[in-house]
Amino acid sequence: MAAARAGAAEKGLELFEHLADLTFPQRDKAKPYVLPVPCTNQLNGGVHAGNQLAPQEFMVLPTGATSFEEAMRIVTECYHSLKSVITEEFGLAGTGIGDEGGFAPPVDSIDQALDLLVEASAKAGHSNNVHFAIDPASSEFFKDGVYDLDFKSTDQLETHRCLSPDQMASLYNDLISKYPLILLEDPFAEDDWDSWTKFMEKINGRIEVVGDDLLCTQVSRVKMAKKASACNGLLLKINQCGTISEAIEAAQTAYSYGWSVFVSHRSGETIDDFIGDIVVGLQTGHIKSGAPCRGERLAKYNRLLQIERLLKERGHPVRYAGVDFRRAATW
Repeated sequence: MAAARAGAAEKGLELFEHLADLTFPQRDKAKPYVLPVPCTNQLNGGVHAGNQLAPQEFMVLPTGATSFEEAMRIVTECYHSLKSVITEEFGLAGTGIGDEGGFAPPVDSIDQALDLLVEASAKAGHSNNVHFAIDPASSEFFKDGVYDLDFKSTDQLETHRCLSPDQMASLYNDLISKYPLILLEDPFAEDDWDSWTKFMEKINGRIEVVGDDLLCTQVSRVKMAKKASACNGLLLKINQCGTISEAIEAAQTAYSYGWSVFVSHRSGETIDDFIGDIVVGLQTGHIKSGAPCRGERLAKYNRLLQIERLLKERGHPVRYAGVDFRRAATW
């Protein structure tokens, strides 16, 4: 990261411009830069929250916005609306937040969580402007060949809702049919390769299926997943691979397969805003940096607002990724 920043300074460029040069050496510099869809984590569960909800993240994506600035307004309004909806149903005690700034109300089912997002986005006037995404982080509750949706419960194991891989796939298919779901990250455990492959066959490209624990931003794992037809998107976490050069190589490998690349923060974060530049430089089209809450989350979104304004002041064309964010690298 330090070397990348130094390289940008030496060339008199913004960091995102330098990263774009490294990633796309032959790029047309007159083409628009793409500002990403902010995939904001608005409900927390899993190991990142103290409720009984198994999946780790429920995200709101402002796909109907026309600029990044408008996108942040939409998700912020949805977030405040969600707080009101939760307060009305559970009281103020339900509005505590998880590690990534999302609310952690006392719900224990995926449908309950998504119904809250549906109601909140409707009351904010944004039903037609948003899609949803889920990161179940399924490796956290996969044990002995089943997915334990009550893995945080202290009750006897025989009372837990334990689903087979096929039952999990059916659950996801039902959710895709019922809700405006556009992305699933780690729907199955990192070593449950067969379930990934079978699920990809069933959904036939209808949504983005992103590998995080499955891939760990490692080129070797990306190649394995391609061979197994296990997913169609790479979650890019720059500290998983160790260097920016390796992160760029992982992204380039994913792009060569026709995959998407989804830039991510970490649950334990700082106020460093590097990934705001990398998502623009690598033209990934979407980023997750938590809720529109907490300084270490907002630092990345604020950097993207700065980049959008800077480009507009320069008169350089800018494009917001919108609902086709998966294709951003091809523009």
